[in-house]
Amino acid sequence: MSKNLKIAAVGVAVFAGLLVAYLAGYETAKTADLNTATAQIAPEPETPVLAQTTQPQSSGEQLVSEIPAIDPEDVDPASIDWAAIKQRYLITRDGFSDPMIMGWADLGGFTVQEIAAFNKLHVIPFNPKIDEVCFDRDTGIAGVGDNGFVTSCDPILQSPEHEYASLDLETLIDLAESDAAAAVFASREAPDILSKITLSLRAVALSEKSGPLLDLIERNYRAITTSGRPQQDIASDYSNLLMLERIAEILGDPRANPEAAKRDLKISLESFGNYEETLKEIERGVAETLKYMSEVQQETTGSTHIWELTNA
Repeated sequence: MSKNLKIAAVGVAVFAGLLVAYLAGYETAKTADLNTATAQIAPEPETPVLAQTTQPQSSGEQLVSEIPAIDPEDVDPASIDWAAIKQRYLITRDGFSDPMIMGWADLGGFTVQEIAAFNKLHVIPFNPKIDEVCFDRDTGIAGVGDNGFVTSCDPILQSPEHEYASLDLETLIDLAESDAAAAVFASREAPDILSKITLSLRAVALSEKSGPLLDLIERNYRAITTSGRPQQDIASDYSNLLMLERIAEILGDPRANPEAAKRDLKISLESFGNYEETLKEIERGVAETLKYMSEVQQETTGSTHIWELTNA
């Protein structure tokens, strides 16, 4: 991995190893070399193809509301009730499973304002469902559906799959040097959490968008395992989550929820850690990480966006 792509070894090391070092004296984790770790990634399984018993037919239902066109630049992400979007799809757990970040376009029903707001925050645009193709599928089970036949529907999305979705990790890392979208996809594919964090921070620095941080949180920290794990590891995960939420909050993302992370961190520290002291260490890590992100942004793009936000 190149020197620039590491963001800044000190800043990222602080991010990944802060709580462990503070609580137990462990050595700070080192940045993994993604180029040598590529082989560790297992290929994703192929999507199974459903047997079709009838010719697929469009449902004929236009799933994008025919609302008068809007100027996406006029939409303020803070004006969107992001919690209500989760509740709309019966996703009620605090901060869990954001349907737009996860790209669940097949749910349908997202408004043009919601999509425009999402796209202002994210590097990878939301790809909405505009129609669907439905067909009868034979389950082979006589008691299911109509004598074993059920109707299945596949979504028709507005745009083709992103061109980077099929690239290998090594190629994505090369592109991530100057391409925020490649950094997002590389972060999703990276084999270890420190590399995922590093690449997400780079995507933010390159794009001036906070969305990659929420993408990272959603995919890696929304379901922290607490059963059968050392309490120290659990606290370290919640520490990283809080740092990410705080950075997103400072960068102005209206979906950031550091208070929920604080509650979980406090619980995880009850048996062995000092909560107030840990919060101080986390804030130090947030400040150092933002400093290094600002430096990378200025060196790579010439922008001072992060510097201005953190030095106002």
